[in-house]
Amino acid sequence: MTNPGDLIVHPLTAVRVARGWTLADVAEIIRRRCKLNMAARREKVWRWEHGTATPERAAQYALAGELDVDQALVEAHGWPGWLLMVDPDEPTGGAWTPASAATVLDRVVSSAAMDRRGFLLLSGTAATNLAMLWNGAPPAPAGGAGPGRVTPEVLGHLDSRLAALWRLDDLLGGGAVLDAGIA
Repeated sequence: MTNPGDLIVHPLTAVRVARGWTLADVAEIIRRRCKLNMAARREKVWRWEHGTATPERAAQYALAGELDVDQALVEAHGWPGWLLMVDPDEPTGGAWTPASAATVLDRVVSSAAMDRRGFLLLSGTAATNLAMLWNGAPPAPAGGAGPGRVTPEVLGHLDSRLAALWRLDDLLGGGAVLDAGIA
């Protein structure tokens, strides 16, 4: 089994580690669910995880069934993309709140300590779901802008200033406009 401190570079490895499965366990699940003898060897699963082979569709369906992933997701996302839909421990439900955002951020930061290259990939479902919730969240109440508040009027002024600075940069060069851009 993979050591939890090891770098996880494949979604199947992440699924196995999360469930405490060995390569042989995955092979046995596939053999039991779809009777594919070719997949009943741990070496075959190792090749899937290392990108030297792709499981046939029946093996993917068997694994998806064990992981409670719909076959439509297997078809839509292909191998190994559909495995990214597996992690039920990621907090993705509920309303967009500062607390839910902090929970997901804490989970992402914790996983980054274990796997700096794979954590964004493995937390993409949670981040996407939160972004969708955030997008549909009601806007903050209108009113006077306090410190740190960005209103449409502020954005309009920033947009105008940025356009003016770009024109100056084109005419005078970046060095001459740098101080104005920073201020």
